[in-house]
Amino acid sequence: MSSEPPSKRPKKDEDTLIREAWICYRNYIDAEYSTDGEPPVQGEYEEDQDNGAVDELLELIDILEPLEVQPFALPMTPETMKNINIKSLLPIFISVANLHLANYVADYMFSESKDNKTREFLLGFDSPIEYFQAAKKYWPTNPAAVSLHANYDRMNCWRTADEICSRYVTAAEYGMKWRELVVKFLEDDAEVQSEVEGLNVKEWVEMLMANGSLGMECREDDDEKDEDTNGGGDNSEYSFSEIEATAAFMAALLLSSLDKHEEALEQLKKFNLSHRIHPNVWKMAHESRYERSKETYEKDNTILFEPKLYLVEGEVNASDTDEYYPEGVLPQNLYHRLCEVFAPRANYWRESKYNDRGYYSYFIDLDRKSGGKSVREQPTNVIEDVIVNHLLPLAETTLEEKNKPTDETEPDKIIGAEWWVHTRQLGANLGHQMHFDTDESLLGREKKVTHPIISSVLYLTGAKEGSSETSKAGATIVCNQTPDSKEVASKAWVSHPKDNSFMTFPGNLLHGVLPCTGPEKPKTPRERPRLEDYRLTFMVGFWTRNVAEGMGKHRKLYGPCGPLPPATEEHSWVMECQSGYETAKATKDDVSTSKNATEITSHVLPCTSPAWEEFKSKTQPRSDKDPPPLMAPKGLDHRYFVLNAPHCFSQSLFDNEDTF
Repeated sequence: MSSEPPSKRPKKDEDTLIREAWICYRNYIDAEYSTDGEPPVQGEYEEDQDNGAVDELLELIDILEPLEVQPFALPMTPETMKNINIKSLLPIFISVANLHLANYVADYMFSESKDNKTREFLLGFDSPIEYFQAAKKYWPTNPAAVSLHANYDRMNCWRTADEICSRYVTAAEYGMKWRELVVKFLEDDAEVQSEVEGLNVKEWVEMLMANGSLGMECREDDDEKDEDTNGGGDNSEYSFSEIEATAAFMAALLLSSLDKHEEALEQLKKFNLSHRIHPNVWKMAHESRYERSKETYEKDNTILFEPKLYLVEGEVNASDTDEYYPEGVLPQNLYHRLCEVFAPRANYWRESKYNDRGYYSYFIDLDRKSGGKSVREQPTNVIEDVIVNHLLPLAETTLEEKNKPTDETEPDKIIGAEWWVHTRQLGANLGHQMHFDTDESLLGREKKVTHPIISSVLYLTGAKEGSSETSKAGATIVCNQTPDSKEVASKAWVSHPKDNSFMTFPGNLLHGVLPCTGPEKPKTPRERPRLEDYRLTFMVGFWTRNVAEGMGKHRKLYGPCGPLPPATEEHSWVMECQSGYETAKATKDDVSTSKNATEITSHVLPCTSPAWEEFKSKTQPRSDKDPPPLMAPKGLDHRYFVLNAPHCFSQSLFDNEDTF
């Protein structure tokens, strides 16, 4: 036998390594699109997701490591694209691979289930930051890397709003410039010679730059071109850049929240839009509630009643254990019970699958009898207690003070309450879209638009009295605009949140929540959010008819006006709500103690006029050489900036889109 050591594997040449790396990338793309032809959506990580596709990305990075690829340092100029080749695209190749990995890890980090197998697969990385940094290192002007890294930092409150906004603006500029260069390169009929046999330079540019970092689509068939009225339809072969659109839209949103409205308008003009919430509304939303409380406003008799806030004026109290308790419409024990049931990490959010469902709510028949007594007489859980004994009396007081009689066919008596909750982290909160409260089931079945007689918001946490964050919790705005309005709203009322206060407004009015302005001092990655770092709100729609009764077989758990789930381990949050209410002999520590109604005061919300501002975009008129107008990303479009107001709002009721 020979005693010679085994021979080493022959070293592969550079071209072979590049071809093998490209095969890995093609395998990754094929695997990602193999299910339904659509790319995975950020934020939709699944525990059983096939890690094999991502493994292809890790392998291609490992394959290219011996080549010691240097960062892409060429300027964004036509000359750069004229001289582009496979090897000059290698840093862009590595950048895009790292960007895909960053998205995968980010989805995993924000998912509610984190399996150990995937954590081990991610090579011990605790966040996608390393991947974002690598993506920007190899291609500093990668629009997607700049934009998505900014978004990750924003969601974690790791940078100020000004810093994040600046990065979105930069990403939008990169996206616009690279799109122009890439489209011109791809539309040039001249053949581009590849220095690496078997590889196509234009294919690399299209897959890595157009698709991977710009989010562009190539429209080869004129018959399949999108004709979306919001600007998606165009006569060009290549679509707008989704990355540019997202970055520009986020920049406009943050600039508006920072009261930089002229700069915001420059971003908005890139879209096919016509109206935006007026700068005066944003300004009022950012002012302290107390700066506006002494002003007087002309009474509006065109609506059922003017939006008002119920609260207890006074300082924050502390119990014997120094537990935070803001004086307000709920007594101390009930306030803490409700905050505990819906705390950021409470069972409710996981068991109801809050982050994965569309709109859902719960309906209480106030006259339903159990054990011979109605809910009005004997609440069976803390939710019913809060509504019946504390919020309903205030709603009824509101009706007694209404400006005009209701429709003769509509009774005044409230017989049902629909409730739901929302939680948003301060600083990362992008608000809640402008919408109408309706009977979603009836709307879906019969296309009938109906509303609760009163809509309301109980502010629980996120606006601690005396805190600098009070004005940063995201103001609720209500417009004097209904689905039947022929003109845009002439005024908007602004509700500045205060913990344990209660706001009511006519149920047929357009309303929404403006974004939080972001933290003045960024958090560190090791800081965990506290209860007061979340804007927690409890909404109630008061109805003069039994909505659930008319739903019949269409009523279901975790749907619009659904029933309360059974008190089982699967719905342990319901057991938490019922604790202390099992019998009529519940102790005072477990159930409500009524607050003296004279302690609660109310005032009409401050308002401003006008509510909307009309503007002209840069998208019309257009020539064939102009880039297509940008489209607002659906997941981010909260209708603060719209086209064709006011009709777009009534039309949205029939678009079968969630207002969640």
